[in-house]
Amino acid sequence: MEFGLTEKLRKKIKIDTLPEAAEQEPAFCWEVNFDIAFRKLILFIVNASSRFAVIAYGITPGELKKDLPGIAEGLIRQAMRDCIGLSEPALDAYFAAAGEARLTKTHGKKPVGNMMRLMMDAPCWRAPVYTDIMYQDELTDIANHEIFKDGPRDGDYRVVMEKAVDDLMRLGIISPEKGNMPRGAGYEELKKAVVELQLGDGPKAEKADVLMSAVNESRWKHIISKEETECLLKRLNVLRSE
Repeated sequence: MEFGLTEKLRKKIKIDTLPEAAEQEPAFCWEVNFDIAFRKLILFIVNASSRFAVIAYGITPGELKKDLPGIAEGLIRQAMRDCIGLSEPALDAYFAAAGEARLTKTHGKKPVGNMMRLMMDAPCWRAPVYTDIMYQDELTDIANHEIFKDGPRDGDYRVVMEKAVDDLMRLGIISPEKGNMPRGAGYEELKKAVVELQLGDGPKAEKADVLMSAVNESRWKHIISKEETECLLKRLNVLRSE
């Protein structure tokens, strides 16, 4: 696994030189840069293939110089666990396949450009930077729900998390056959909302319509199986008539 540091970050944490990037699989490559918020570093770690991102706050330059790979791995694990719903064995398999972490120069203009675009967009999301925690869960979640153009055709638009899951499947780290496909927070929250609506009092038709729309428009077809979708829609159709 390679962490490509920008020149700005290399100078900030006082690393003399960095080797050229050598990893050929972009899903195992991450670009790393920083900005300043409230006089402290806000760190951006962005995958070179999927644009999957982690945003963290308050890590000192000294801490990054001492153990940037270890800090980055912990943050990536948390983001993949929270945003995608990867299991611990799947996370372990990803890092094992990626190999030993090393710091390098960045991986080309395109992945760096994608990271810089993310850094430019982040202030427009109107999500707060929580100065008392390192892992910025809200900003990270928004970043990984972003839609981007992933091909030359007009319809080649992807959600960042979808692309990240596709990369994991392409690499054989997760698969339906292995039974380790991510459940994802989205499905669990959706199922919980349906159950709560079932058990609650008062008018249900309007909220059932909203939840039906969420099921039908889900971009996570690999998370919500056909049987689960039918079950949720059946429940909601009943609730609409109550």
